[in-house]
Amino acid sequence: MKIEVTEKHIQNGHRGLGSECPIALAIRERVPDTHVFVTHSSITVGSLRFPNNYSVFTHNYDTHREVYPFSFELFLTEETSCQN
Repeated sequence: MKIEVTEKHIQNGHRGLGSECPIALAIRERVPDTHVFVTHSSITVGSLRFPNNYSVFTHNYDTHREVYPFSFELFLTEETSCQN
């Protein structure tokens, strides 16, 4: 599934909060009612954990540096969208 981190996600995100950062907001928009948590090293969606290949974005966002919208592919199973 394509995840698009938009300017809206960047503006509405909260620095230092893994469940409310722009990446988490963008994922939750596509997979509602699912636990999403982002750290500098991983992204957790439901019970699945992925490496955070966007750690530069996460670091720059958390340290008040300029970041830009981007998109990426996230491969989830059907069960993931049903887990909290």
